[in-house]
Amino acid sequence: MKDDPIVEEICRVRSAHAARYGNDLDRIFAAIKESEKKSTAKLVNREPILQPLSVPTIKAQISTNEIVDCIREGRDR
Repeated sequence: MKDDPIVEEICRVRSAHAARYGNDLDRIFAAIKESEKKSTAKLVNREPILQPLSVPTIKAQISTNEIVDCIREGRDR
C-alpha cells in the first residue's frame, strides 16, 4: 500500500494528542468533554427523544358496571 501523507499527518497529530494526556483514554475523554463545554459550536445529541404517547379518549355509552355485568352474564350488549 502506498504511503498517504494525509493519513500520516492524522496519525502524527493523534499520537501527539494522546501523548499530551499520557495515552490515558480516560484523560483524553475528559479533555474532549471539557472542550465541548467551552465550545460555542452546535453539538448534536444522538440520544433518542422519547415522546409521550397520546391516547385518544373515547366517550363510552355504556358504563363500566354494565360491561362487567355483561361479561358475568356471558351475553353481548
